[in-house]
Amino acid sequence: MAGNFAKLYSSTRLQIIMAILADGQWHTTLNLAEMSAARGWRNQAVSATVKEIRDNGIAIACRRVKDADQPTWEYRLGNE
Repeated sequence: MAGNFAKLYSSTRLQIIMAILADGQWHTTLNLAEMSAARGWRNQAVSATVKEIRDNGIAIACRRVKDADQPTWEYRLGNE
């Protein structure tokens, strides 16, 4: 798969998000940003990072949930 995106094997940013998602649970965009910051990587562009992981051939499910007054996006490894 060719393209201009970070490669999973060489990107700490992608590896951190993958490590968080490895638990198989749903994680909100905010949760992923906070957990990646706690692991030493401030990642404010979580949805872009998820896209890059997908570009590496990894399946990541996404769902939109209603949280308070605004919609929230959640991600987890695998298909829906």
